[in-house]
Amino acid sequence: LGLLGYGSIARATAKLAAAFGMRIIALRRNVGGEAGEVVPEATYGYDDRAAFFGAADFIVCSLPATGETRHFVGAAAFEAMKESAVFISLGRGDVVDEAALVAALSRGRICGAALDVFEQEPLPAESPLWRCERLLLTAHNADLTSDYFEAGWATFVANAE
Repeated sequence: LGLLGYGSIARATAKLAAAFGMRIIALRRNVGGEAGEVVPEATYGYDDRAAFFGAADFIVCSLPATGETRHFVGAAAFEAMKESAVFISLGRGDVVDEAALVAALSRGRICGAALDVFEQEPLPAESPLWRCERLLLTAHNADLTSDYFEAGWATFVANAE
């Protein structure tokens, strides 16, 4: 499992994946940063991104949206991935070059993808992502649980007080 970014979301993902015996690798800006409970088998820096993308079977992207990460996952990243790779994006939409993803999926360059975030939300009806095969789309509310609205309201009230 390749974790693109190694903040709190990726660390929680690593903990769950490790429980299933998955090997964990990570790509992060600060290679020597704190690892959390699960130490990746290998940690790559931004300069080694092609090696990272080529080593992972599944890639979970939780990078933040910054000037440095805009379209971080583009044509070169998809070309570096294994043809059997599955790419999952759940951080920020503008980290992924959607046109490059559409091209990679259309050509069979990667096996599949799942997106919970998009460059434009909600995803426009005319987006070519809607027509991609082997692509799972969710509405940037993957955390929707039975207590979602109650918990959200309680947080709102607590912050207002």
